[in-house]
Amino acid sequence: FASGALVFSLGINDGLRVQCECAECRKAGWPESYYRFVSRVADAVKDQYPPRMIGVLVYGDVRHPRQPLRLPENVYCNVTTGSKISEWSKRASHLGSYGYFYGSGFLVPNFPLKAMVWNAGQYARHGVLGFYAETYPVWAFDAPKVYIQSRLFWDPKMDVEAALDRFCAAAYGPGGPAMARFYRLWASQADRLVDPGGDDPAPLCNMSKWRNSSVQCKAVAPETMQAAAALLDEAAGAVRADLHVKRVDMVKTHFGLSQALYNLNFIVQDTFEAQPRKDLASVFAALRRETEIRRQM
Repeated sequence: FASGALVFSLGINDGLRVQCECAECRKAGWPESYYRFVSRVADAVKDQYPPRMIGVLVYGDVRHPRQPLRLPENVYCNVTTGSKISEWSKRASHLGSYGYFYGSGFLVPNFPLKAMVWNAGQYARHGVLGFYAETYPVWAFDAPKVYIQSRLFWDPKMDVEAALDRFCAAAYGPGGPAMARFYRLWASQADRLVDPGGDDPAPLCNMSKWRNSSVQCKAVAPETMQAAAALLDEAAGAVRADLHVKRVDMVKTHFGLSQALYNLNFIVQDTFEAQPRKDLASVFAALRRETEIRRQM
């Protein structure tokens, strides 16, 4: 704090959990002993508040305290996806949200537009102060969603459709309308992330699909892939300025890899079906073609 830091983190580790085994902590149980520790530290530095706070990551084995809990005023809780902000708003005065907003790890654009809008309202309603996300963006697919998400924090009632159109017009010029339809197509694939009857932020991606290309492929219809490719061709045919051409080409290049991996997935399924296709020569020709495309990408 003396060096100017506003938050000192007592967040737990990811992966290996190390729980105190002293007699006092074992008697209290876990995670009660952890939150007793957090409260003691917070009380010891309460003369530094405001603005300085002790940070907590609501995650893993400290996600669900078994007893009623109210943390000191100078504790900031970053609530991870899967923990209920509606519940933690009763336990802490200052809340943040820790989300999974991945681009990398998805074969096609993860574009949760409906969830972003829903969450902006939930963050405002529950008084969420900050947001941290693991995004690891594939910029060809994720740039407009990061643009929109960032602005929603300042204006939860922003017109996201107009914001998407504005981004695409600025980035792709005459190709903007087709590119906006490309991103909306993928946004429609993520609508089911939102539970309209819920009282908490929605997940920003389906973690059961993350880094699992076969599950992702099964969830996307061939018609969707074809429609997306056609929209990119339309955008490419409309652009003239060098910068717009390069940007559309970047998206087409990434989506070309998506198509190759998508096709490879189904070629492999054909090869190992209980009743394999008899025209294996064409199967292996397709396998070579798509593998070469992937190698070039």
